[in-house]
Amino acid sequence: MDRALDHYLALDYPVEIKRVDESLGGGYLACIPCLGSQAFVGDGDTPQEAYENLMSAKAEIFEDYLKSGLSIPEPPNTSAYDDYSGKLVLRMPRDLHARLSLAAKANDTSLNQFIVYALSRFEAKWDVLADIKALWERPDNYWDVSSVSTTSSEKRFSDWNRGETYERETA
Repeated sequence: MDRALDHYLALDYPVEIKRVDESLGGGYLACIPCLGSQAFVGDGDTPQEAYENLMSAKAEIFEDYLKSGLSIPEPPNTSAYDDYSGKLVLRMPRDLHARLSLAAKANDTSLNQFIVYALSRFEAKWDVLADIKALWERPDNYWDVSSVSTTSSEKRFSDWNRGETYERETA
């Protein structure tokens, strides 16, 4: 088991270190986002201390995972992104530029950070919608509404059970 632990401890996991606001006690917080930014955490008065505490926590958690038979994900392969700089030039209508700038200001962030945030949220929603569409279009997609006791013809999705055909409305 020590050999396996040494293997995982030697892997290069990306680490994020952030300053903690003085109103929350100050100091620094280090985490490994790809392993769970809430589980793999270290804190300290300096970035170095936070990093060292994170490495100690990582060793303990990895040891517990291995003892419990839980799998440990390896760091992401960043070589797939070698062709992307993270920079792009984007043209947009002036009114959109103005609305995004105002939204960024209202959120106390830069325009660049706000656009990255907005695109990330859009991408996440797009993925969810694609998953829902794939489920909806499955050939075995039918829903049992016989167990729902309501006089309304409108059924909540959570009330439906698999079993009998539910007619989908089409526009």
